[in-house]
Amino acid sequence: MSTASSRWSRRSLIVPAALVLAGGAAALAWRLISPPPSRDFGGLVRAGRPHDYAVGEVKSWASGRFYMVRGPSGFVALYRQCPHLRCTIPPPVDGTFECKCHLSRFGLTGELLRGPAQRPMDRFPIRLVSGELVVTTGEASVIRRTEYDDADAFNPGPVA
Repeated sequence: MSTASSRWSRRSLIVPAALVLAGGAAALAWRLISPPPSRDFGGLVRAGRPHDYAVGEVKSWASGRFYMVRGPSGFVALYRQCPHLRCTIPPPVDGTFECKCHLSRFGLTGELLRGPAQRPMDRFPIRLVSGELVVTTGEASVIRRTEYDDADAFNPGPVA
């Protein structure tokens, strides 16, 4: 029996080959079920006029990966990514956002209600351009909050 054949038997190659195939299949399955990347993410997203929103209303902007919320203090563009492990947070149910990965809960303006997340939802900057709310999106624009503050809300003033 040669040294090479004793080192590389068919049986010793089956397990690594099966693991590689399983990993490839899992990556393909994940790509098929995960949402495609947005072309607008990383740029400016027009999110409508302030009077298009009622207080307490939430609109989802898939192209910018954020939820626009009009709270009592103004508008907040909340990043849909959980600050815990970056899972995508679905739209709110009964006035709260809940991350389905580890069940962190957030209020409508992103304040942390229950962990394991250790901080509020991140947000994007908002400004008013020609009467429209414009949100600057992208990883470089994310405002990572360490605590919740009502002053985080954008108040467009009397135009709303």
